[in-house]
Amino acid sequence: MKLPAIAVAPLELSPGVPSAGLRRGAEAWPPSERALQMAAVLEHIRRVPSRFIAVATVEPREANQLPLGAVLVECLPGRAAVVMTPQIDALLPVSQRDELASALLLALDGVLQQQKILLAQALTERREHPTTAIFQAAGYRVASDLLYLAADLTGAANRRIPGFPIQPLELVAVSHDEDARWIRLIEQTYEKTLDCPAVDGLRPTRHVLQEYRDIGVPRTDWWFIARYNSEDIGCLILADHRPAAHAELVYMGLTPDMRGRGWGVHLAHQAQLIAATSGAQHLVLSVDAANLPALRHYQTAGFKFLEQRTVLVKAIIPTP
Repeated sequence: MKLPAIAVAPLELSPGVPSAGLRRGAEAWPPSERALQMAAVLEHIRRVPSRFIAVATVEPREANQLPLGAVLVECLPGRAAVVMTPQIDALLPVSQRDELASALLLALDGVLQQQKILLAQALTERREHPTTAIFQAAGYRVASDLLYLAADLTGAANRRIPGFPIQPLELVAVSHDEDARWIRLIEQTYEKTLDCPAVDGLRPTRHVLQEYRDIGVPRTDWWFIARYNSEDIGCLILADHRPAAHAELVYMGLTPDMRGRGWGVHLAHQAQLIAATSGAQHLVLSVDAANLPALRHYQTAGFKFLEQRTVLVKAIIPTP
C-alpha cells in the first residue's frame, strides 16, 4: 500500500465544535463517553492550546468528510504524552488499516520531539490484542500489565483491616513544592521496586512530580510523607477528582528497608480514610500485576479488581 501523506497539526478550536480530526480520533472512546470526552478536550484546548494535538492523513476528500485516519495525543506536564489508539476509516482492508495506524504513530514522533516530550505512553486492552502489535510496530514496548482497583469508602472509618503494625507510621502533609525532599524520598522508594520497573530512568523524577501535581483538583494537603523514628521512610499521594464521585491513590511507596512490616496495608487504609473526608464514594488506583506484595496489601485493605490494561511506552528523547 502506498501510504497517503500524513500531516501533524494542533487541534484547532472552533466555538464548541470539534474538528474533523478530533471527531475521527475520538472514535477511540466508547460511544457512550464520546460526547463528554470531546467536550473535555475542547475545554482543555481553550485553556492550554498546546496540550492536545492530532495526527491525520491528508488526501483529497469531499467536504465535511472525516480524515482517513487520526490519533489523539495529550501532552502532560512532566514531559510525557498519552497517545490514544489510532482510528482508521473502517472501509479500508484490515492490513491497510494496521499499516496506516503504525505510520501515524511514527509520524507523531517528530511533533513530540518538538514538544520536548521524553516519554510517550499508551494503553491497550491486553498484550495479545491487535492494537498492541500496532504500537509495537511503531517502536513502543510493553512496560507492564496494569490492574485497576477500587475501594468502597462507605463505612471506611469503621472498617477493621488485618495486618496493622504495632507502631503505626506518622503521616505528615508536606507541600509538593518541596522538590528536593520529595525527589530524594521517591527515588529511595523506587529502589528494587516491582511496580513498573521498565519505566525507571526514562524521565527524571522532577518531571514525574510535575505529572503527579496535575492529576485531579490541585491540593497540597493530600501529599503525605510517612515518618518513622523521625525519618522519612515512605509517602502517600492522593488526588481529588471532584465533582466526580471518586478520589485516586496516585502513588504509595516505602523505602526498601521498611517493606514487609505491614505498613503498606496501613497506608492503603489511611488513604481510604483521607479520601472519605472529601465525600468521595470510591478510591481508585492502578498497580503493576507483577507487583504481588503491593497487590496483596491493597486486597487486604479492601480494594477490589475493576479491569486490566497493558501499558506501552516509547522513549522519544533520551533522558538527560
